[in-house]
Amino acid sequence: MLTGSGFLNGIIAYGVAFIHSPHLESWRILFLIEGLLTVMIAVVGLLLLPENIDTCRFLSAEEKDYLKYERYMSMGHETNEINWKHAREAPLRWQQYLRE
Repeated sequence: MLTGSGFLNGIIAYGVAFIHSPHLESWRILFLIEGLLTVMIAVVGLLLLPENIDTCRFLSAEEKDYLKYERYMSMGHETNEINWKHAREAPLRWQQYLRE
């Protein structure tokens, strides 16, 4: 958990503890408030974050080229085809089961 988010959740929880509602317990109100904040941040991120490097408005052409180069060097060539050899071998890789 990020330090800032824990701090913010603590402040919200403290304030919600003083809300007395005949219809909802305070933990339910806290759940609704934090859930609503999460949904709002997700919608803002969905609207503001670019779809890919090419449609990113806040990067210059040079920065876009650099990011494309870095992605190519780390991931290889992008393709929409499935490499069936890799797909069959993926469940057999024991290292992926050790990750948490």
